[in-house]
Amino acid sequence: GYGVYANSGGIAAVFTGNRFTQNGYGHIYLDVSRGAHFDHNRASGGGYDGIKVYGTDTTASVTFLGDSLEVLTYGAPIYLITFDTLAVDSVVIVGRGGETYLEGGRFASFRNTKFLDLNSTGLDVYAYPLDTTRLLLRNVEFRGPSPGICDQCANGVYSSYSVALDADTVTMANLYYGFYLWDSRVALNHASLDHYYYGLYTDCGSVTV
Repeated sequence: GYGVYANSGGIAAVFTGNRFTQNGYGHIYLDVSRGAHFDHNRASGGGYDGIKVYGTDTTASVTFLGDSLEVLTYGAPIYLITFDTLAVDSVVIVGRGGETYLEGGRFASFRNTKFLDLNSTGLDVYAYPLDTTRLLLRNVEFRGPSPGICDQCANGVYSSYSVALDADTVTMANLYYGFYLWDSRVALNHASLDHYYYGLYTDCGSVTV
């Protein structure tokens, strides 16, 4: 099962300074309408997912501050559906098995955050049913494992549906795609990309770089 499972809706959740280890389906499952706040939690191991949050409407706000999240199998460290804003700051995400997945959100920001040991995708953003998701990256790092373990196996940021990306001071290393974006608008500044197959790959739709 989950470490914490709340499926009542209509709640606001706060998790501070907790440790979650080896939970079978995932560490936390929330169905909320008033948002969720996480700060300085440690979650490692476990089964399918790390922290899964379903917003019941588009007004939910979710924040992560100083958390450390690790999924060792094939699930999502963060899995977030239907939200207004997401703010992630000073978080370390070790995604050896899966990807941080965002769907149906208006705005998401990641600051001072690291995505490490990636062998799938660091951050997957899908705007639908909204027209677009605004994605802000500031001082964010995406790294695959050492090339001897898996050479250019993972992607940094992936979106198959409209994203307005504003990225500044982004570091990427040992990835297949640094950015893979469809039908998106891109502003990319002060990026450092090393050992990749495609640094910035854009497709299908009006893209401004």
